[in-house]
Amino acid sequence: MIEKGYTSIYTTYDKNSAVSLISALSANEIKIMYRTSTETGSDDVLHEICVKEEDVNQSHNILFDLKIIDQEKL
Repeated sequence: MIEKGYTSIYTTYDKNSAVSLISALSANEIKIMYRTSTETGSDDVLHEICVKEEDVNQSHNILFDLKIIDQEKL
């Protein structure tokens, strides 16, 4: 269950992507909620990043900017 007032904006199995987004959001002073989950017996860890509802648009812009930068590296 997500804490009231927070919305999930990103889920990934890639820890580096999660850490990168967390760093970018923190640099922009956006409060986050971060959690991980796994299924029993699974080696995969799902990372979920949530932000306050009023920060969703700005957070999506930051996420899209990061994804564009990642694509340019290819």
